[in-house]
Amino acid sequence: MPNNCLGYLLDLLFCRSVENEYMMFDTECPLCLENKKLEQCCLYCVFESCKKCKYEWYSKNNTCPICRQNNVL
Repeated sequence: MPNNCLGYLLDLLFCRSVENEYMMFDTECPLCLENKKLEQCCLYCVFESCKKCKYEWYSKNNTCPICRQNNVL
């Protein structure tokens, strides 16, 4: 599966973009520690990471890296 398709599917299944007044500025990703726009990545604990870390994590795992809840729909 091409990477752009995988990213699109991950967005649909696991995450929604967090776009509000607080996310207009870059925030430090807790996984890579880079200042980037964050996205919600867990259906349960509201964990947020950057898009790159989200794709890397969920391409190999189906659990949240923080709370370990299963995020498969």
